[in-house]
Amino acid sequence: MSAKFGPAGNSESFSKVHKSSLAAPRWIADLGLDCYEYQCGKGVHVGKETAVKIGENARAAGISLSLHAPYFINLANPDNIQKNNGYVLTSCALAEWRMGAGKGCQNMIFLTFGTGMGAGLILNGRLYSGTNNLAGEVGHIRLEKDGPMGYGKRGSFEGFCSGGGIADLGRRRAREALDQGNPPLFCQREEELADVSAKSIAEAMEQGDLLAAEIFDTVGEFLGRGLSLLIDILNPERIVIGSIYARQKEALEKRMMEVIEEEALKASAGVCRILPASLGEQIGDYAAVSVGIKAYEELYSNGTDFCVM
Repeated sequence: MSAKFGPAGNSESFSKVHKSSLAAPRWIADLGLDCYEYQCGKGVHVGKETAVKIGENARAAGISLSLHAPYFINLANPDNIQKNNGYVLTSCALAEWRMGAGKGCQNMIFLTFGTGMGAGLILNGRLYSGTNNLAGEVGHIRLEKDGPMGYGKRGSFEGFCSGGGIADLGRRRAREALDQGNPPLFCQREEELADVSAKSIAEAMEQGDLLAAEIFDTVGEFLGRGLSLLIDILNPERIVIGSIYARQKEALEKRMMEVIEEEALKASAGVCRILPASLGEQIGDYAAVSVGIKAYEELYSNGTDFCVM
């Protein structure tokens, strides 16, 4: 049995002399070592050009490559929350596409529909992130002049179709009902307004509360409006929706589909299936694997031999 030795990532001494990891294979070989673990940026990204060059340099220097592709999420710095949320969304979209409800299709939209509303886009069999990695910010689309707040904008897609937006809509409707002397099950007194949530509204709906059912009917309507825009613009094979839709499909689907039939191009809507996400609470585990596979493929496309760590 033989063993190989080399660094994981770049040491401080290397970084003082070299600006790029492309120089690492030769530097490692000169130290008498024979392998190198390349670390993906944020556990997600390795550009094809970089992958090709580092593979060529490693072969020329006789260095074996391994790839470290962790599922990197860091929300400790508020300035990076949007960027890191993008990594989460991208990873989950890859997971549902490779292993979940989107498996086998070439054009898929993954929607979060949880605390927020965002999209991960798989177009022509490839992840699409846009010019500066902001593609898929569908929650910012305005669907109505006024309405519940989401993504800093009233009446936005996220305002109507997210946990926070549903709670905002519920408080509005509950306040009106309280003023009329007809309190809903999810808010019996004005003091309870602050405690209204998407979950409490859903629970009231399941107990037969009419106002709660009306709220979810409204959510289904605006979900249909938002999806109609995406269907017309991107012509997907599948739209996979997570979180609240996966749990409340029965309450949302009927009105959603009615609106899509009214609003979307029939030819485009006819080839698009709308499905709940299938990976459930394990999506984070599947996402980590999907990120590693993506990084592997980007390096392997150049024929580089390596293992994923």
